[in-house]
Amino acid sequence: MKYPTVICLLIACLLSSGCGNNSLQPMSLSEAYPGNIMKVDRIQIFNGDTGESVVIDDKNSIHNWLEQVKDVVCSPNPDQSEKDGFLFGAIIIRWSLV
Repeated sequence: MKYPTVICLLIACLLSSGCGNNSLQPMSLSEAYPGNIMKVDRIQIFNGDTGESVVIDDKNSIHNWLEQVKDVVCSPNPDQSEKDGFLFGAIIIRWSLV
C-alpha cells in the first residue's frame, strides 16, 4: 500500500527549532526531509500573502527546483513569540515509500 509522505517546509523549520528550546539550530531542507529528497513526486508552493499556490508535478522541474533549494539553510528566529501568517510554504510529497 502506498502512503504519501508530506512535509511542509514551514512546519519543518519550526519543528526543527523545537518549541521553547533554547538551542535553535539552523537546518537545510535536505537535512529536515526524512529520506532522499530527490525522490519526491510533487511540490506545492504557497504564497502567504495572497494564498496563491503552484503545483509542480513534472519530474525535471521538481529536480531542478530541489537542486536549487535543497541546501538552503532555514535559520529559526531567536524570537519564538507567537506570530500571525507566513511568507511562503511548500509541501513536498512522495507517493511511494519504496
